[in-house]
Amino acid sequence: MSAPLARAGWKLPALVDALARAGWGVLAGRQGGAARSILRALAQSLPAGSGSGLITANQLADMAGVTSRWTRSTLAVLERAGIITWTRGGIIDGRPTPSLIRVSKRAIASLVNHARRQHEGTLRGRAASFARRLADELTHRTVIRRQPTRRQRRNSPRPVSYTHLRAHETPE
Repeated sequence: MSAPLARAGWKLPALVDALARAGWGVLAGRQGGAARSILRALAQSLPAGSGSGLITANQLADMAGVTSRWTRSTLAVLERAGIITWTRGGIIDGRPTPSLIRVSKRAIASLVNHARRQHEGTLRGRAASFARRLADELTHRTVIRRQPTRRQRRNSPRPVSYTHLRAHETPE
């Protein structure tokens, strides 16, 4: 049974969680680590329904566990990829003004659906590889036990039964 298609109507945290369960798709691997952290932080901090809100790069960096420099460069990458729109804040009247960040839930849903298809192929490959290893191990390690012949059964010693003894007695 496959998961339902991700839609833009889903809440942002649900979309990001679905993307994580699907193996992150194009955001997988070492190079996508900061983007994954930033997306998770955005899903936690922005309103779930709209996926847009005000936040500073430093606040986002603290939530994502990366530096503010990494945060700004990753936001720029996500913006170029069409995953977010970022209206940069700044200093107005000597005070920091937060940025307006809007996550495109349509783009995230598309990433989820693509990552699921990609991940299903990966899982099928892993299952096939495991089945081959298991069959190989069973072939090499399985000992086939044959039924003893009538002669072997006749010459084998009978097992000793101590069921007739009481619990406190021991065999001599």
